[in-house]
Amino acid sequence: MNGSIYPRAHYYLLFLFAIAFIAFWPVYFAKLSEVRLNLHMHTLSAMAWMTLLIAQPILAQKGRFDLHRKLGKVVYLVAPAFVFFNLLLFHDFLNGQNPFVQQFGLAIFFFDIVGLAYFCLAVILALTKYKRQRQIHARLMLSTIVLMLFPVVARVFLFYADFGMSVEQIFQLTLFLIDALLMLLILLEWRKGKVYFVFPLVLAFTLIQHLGYNYAASWQEWQAFAKWFAAL
Repeated sequence: MNGSIYPRAHYYLLFLFAIAFIAFWPVYFAKLSEVRLNLHMHTLSAMAWMTLLIAQPILAQKGRFDLHRKLGKVVYLVAPAFVFFNLLLFHDFLNGQNPFVQQFGLAIFFFDIVGLAYFCLAVILALTKYKRQRQIHARLMLSTIVLMLFPVVARVFLFYADFGMSVEQIFQLTLFLIDALLMLLILLEWRKGKVYFVFPLVLAFTLIQHLGYNYAASWQEWQAFAKWFAAL
């Protein structure tokens, strides 16, 4: 990454970090003693990942590429941990015995699996093929934050500003807002004269998420896969 790519990226990520704390306060931070260990581990891995995304652009802007590379090695520990604890969380979610899971479980599981697949793809590409191509490397790493937007934004609406909307309406609005954000980022790149493949790729994944969220619950193949995964 370098300072000319997204010089204010760390400010946006710090803002998202703060919003995430607010969004998860009612269901997590206010009930720490009641939360299971695997959820704590999921939260710690997510916070570690966000911390890396905040720190790395700062180091790059200051020209500290030596520290940037050294800290980048932590990715090889944090990224697998984040994936592993997400999968554990998905497993627990599918095995939840409550009306929410019965209504939204298959749809949200599809959304989360596709998002996690993008996370893995982006990190692998950023650390291998595009490791030394800063413009693409930076976008790939920063784009992984899209995985966290849905749970954060949806909870802000649910807990603080539902405007009379139902849970389903809030979920749909959140999906459209994420799509719109990515379209805006693509438009901004186009106006600057070059559209890198990263944001169109993320948009493709989010559109698949959006489609699957609405229809996956009725797909027999997806029902079978979810049942198999929940039984592991």
